[in-house]
Amino acid sequence: MLTFQDILAAREVLANLLSMTLPFKVSYRLAKLQRKVESTLKFIETERVKLVKQYGKETTSGNYTVEGEEALQQFALKYGELLQQPVEDFTLVTLDEKLVEDIKLAPKDWCLLDGIVEIIPNSTQVIPITQSEQVR
Repeated sequence: MLTFQDILAAREVLANLLSMTLPFKVSYRLAKLQRKVESTLKFIETERVKLVKQYGKETTSGNYTVEGEEALQQFALKYGELLQQPVEDFTLVTLDEKLVEDIKLAPKDWCLLDGIVEIIPNSTQVIPITQSEQVR
């Protein structure tokens, strides 16, 4: 289950991928994914601002700030609950293993993309024939 926290965590890795020169199919799919991620990030930010206004106080400059231990705890609790919510209508992007084999990312970065990007095995792999399928 993909959560808003997962989207936030993958944001930088996805931005790094988008700055690389990649095969067209990979670039196109990642660009489409980025549009979905940006939309989700805007929603998260809008909700965060609502929480800041709810638990914070307006400053003389017109901004809001959350102050005081109780207000900070309430804000952190509600924001944490928001981030744990599942993301609905988010389609996993699949990329062929052959197309991404030259992409250099740390294992932790690939882990952050888990649930957002799926690498599928090269479709040209040989599938063994079982004995019952052999032609006699």
